[in-house]
Amino acid sequence: MRRFVFLSVALFLALFVQAQSLDSLIKKAMIIDWKFYVSRGYRPFCAYKILGVDRGKDKVFYYLIVVEAAYKVNGVYLKDDGKLVTPLKIARTRDTVIGYMPHEGEDYAESIRKIFPRKYHDAIFNRHFNADSAMWITRQKALNYWHFERLYLFYPKSWTEYENTINQYVDGVIDNPWPKIHLLRESIYLYPTDSLKYYVALNEYPLHPPFGNKDMAQISYFKQKADTVFIMLNADVEGWAGVSYFLAQVHPLIEKALFQFPDVRAVVWDYAPEDKH
Repeated sequence: MRRFVFLSVALFLALFVQAQSLDSLIKKAMIIDWKFYVSRGYRPFCAYKILGVDRGKDKVFYYLIVVEAAYKVNGVYLKDDGKLVTPLKIARTRDTVIGYMPHEGEDYAESIRKIFPRKYHDAIFNRHFNADSAMWITRQKALNYWHFERLYLFYPKSWTEYENTINQYVDGVIDNPWPKIHLLRESIYLYPTDSLKYYVALNEYPLHPPFGNKDMAQISYFKQKADTVFIMLNADVEGWAGVSYFLAQVHPLIEKALFQFPDVRAVVWDYAPEDKH
């Protein structure tokens, strides 16, 4: 058993080192200039599929399909701009790393045939590669690099059923339905700042269906004192005919999102005492 565990750990470490080494090789071999994006605060991250590796006497050839995308931190969000999907051949010696990429346009197919052995043509031409999954990997690398926090937004399984249930509760037709309401959750990644809770509350609304006035759902006031969050939406401040239905639907979902923070024990839909006029 111990030997099995040791071998598993050793295999994991070997694969991890190989992945780290390939990332480094790809950066050196990619014949693409990211300086334009880097000058605007972006950083490239890559994902790849290994088609094969051929080893010679003093040279190793790697055949890959690579996805590279540029990301930067934009406020509390991760912004992407610029994406490249390309086959890549890397020739590595003890002292050099050289990359070969196909030409664009009408010479693409012919350059593939010149650069890559025949056994890899089918995978390249018929796209045996999930670019969406690779883009997800580049995004995860960027999120990890900048230490984004994974948080959750909450929404009901059926909006129509949820809206009807809450409206009946406001009308006094049924008792408190919340013990029986099942909420789903969706991940959101935010850059850690002092305003993180504000942005979680702000992002809860886009998951809602278009009932009410979206401008009225924007946050008008937000403040945390000790373990209590004081918050007001525009609807709390200005209101409209029937606003109680809207607030009864939205408030609990925002509260649920805020309560995922360990230092939030209470949410009060009002101004903090010192800010009341």
